[in-house]
Amino acid sequence: MTAEKLQKNITIDELNHLIDTGHVYRFPFAINREVYIISNHKPSKVMVTDMSVKGIQLNGQWYSEKEIDEIGGVYGSEFEALSAVSR
Repeated sequence: MTAEKLQKNITIDELNHLIDTGHVYRFPFAINREVYIISNHKPSKVMVTDMSVKGIQLNGQWYSEKEIDEIGGVYGSEFEALSAVSR
């Protein structure tokens, strides 16, 4: 199965069908964007190099959702990462 980009001309019924059958996913980050991970209790800037339904690739290294939770999460800004460290 391959991923397919949705087109603007999709109908509401088609979109609802995709949602109902579990074929729609929303990713928190975009490819080729900088994000921050927590490393040694400090935010580290990394690049999102790829994404899949089961994980995210940061600087060429694949991480599952469980691994992301274990390292402290992925954040869209340095401020969000610093806030997570201080909690």
